[in-house]
Amino acid sequence: MGPRMYQPQPQMVQDTQQKIEEVKKEAEQANKNVLDVTKNMVDVLSNSTNPKHRNSKFLKFLNKLNYGAYTLEND
Repeated sequence: MGPRMYQPQPQMVQDTQQKIEEVKKEAEQANKNVLDVTKNMVDVLSNSTNPKHRNSKFLKFLNKLNYGAYTLEND
């Protein structure tokens, strides 16, 4: 007979699943906050009278963040 496998307590499993859900909700809120900020920045830069702002690589990056081509991970 082989070694016994570790079986976590049901409460530990439930607590871990709850923590995972909390982290997911925090991440979703953080992503929403990033999108709100970048959308505002895109609006300001796109409507700038300065052509350097309207044609900047930074503006293109922000647009890609808004449309999901890029995502932010960690801090």
